[in-house]
Amino acid sequence: MGALISLELRKNNIKTFLKASLIIFAIMLMFMYLFVWIPKLAESEMDQDLTMFHSYNGLIVLTGVLNMACFSVLSSVMYSKFIIEEYQGKKAILLFSYPIDRIKIFQSKLVLVSVFTLSVALFSNLLLFAVLVMSETLYPVVNDVITIRIIYKVLNVSVIMAVLATGFGTISLFVGFLKNSVQAAVVTSVILCSLVSNVAAGNLKNDIPIFLVTVFVASMAFVLSSITAAQISKIEV
Repeated sequence: MGALISLELRKNNIKTFLKASLIIFAIMLMFMYLFVWIPKLAESEMDQDLTMFHSYNGLIVLTGVLNMACFSVLSSVMYSKFIIEEYQGKKAILLFSYPIDRIKIFQSKLVLVSVFTLSVALFSNLLLFAVLVMSETLYPVVNDVITIRIIYKVLNVSVIMAVLATGFGTISLFVGFLKNSVQAAVVTSVILCSLVSNVAAGNLKNDIPIFLVTVFVASMAFVLSSITAAQISKIEV
């Protein structure tokens, strides 16, 4: 498996996706500080919708959800590049000509993209709030206090959102492979993120609903990746 993953890294330019991850981080950093400053810019308006921006709890969930959505889409694009396009036309003929079990090749691609997505999504979210905490110690803006509970919330949300991004990417792979369409994979990822964003936004102080959703998404991703592997084993060249 390790040799196959190394081969995939040499075959596909992973630097492109690393650069995309850095761009996502930079954009999310700008959005996070925009969220931080919204209450200050709208102090005269006591809008109930702005309450989530007044506390770390709301900022953590909102930023985490957007970060998850970005990396979920990135994951679907990677799956499109590494798998969906690889099993089309002449590329599929070349791929199946390798003296290696096709399921192992698929699993190496799956592991590579999954680990990459999980790692960069988790690191990005943790780094975002590390930067926020450092800036708040120098120039406090958020009308809240950083506590152990807040730090735990950051860790919890970061892990959950990273798992969701990885799971959504895998589910979008199944749809894209089934439809033989890169666009279908990306659209599926966007739709799934939109649905879960509503669940997260509606349960800012209760982690149980989003935790249950995460378990369900992870289970579905495992099942659908197994189905995709079975479909690949039956492809006739």
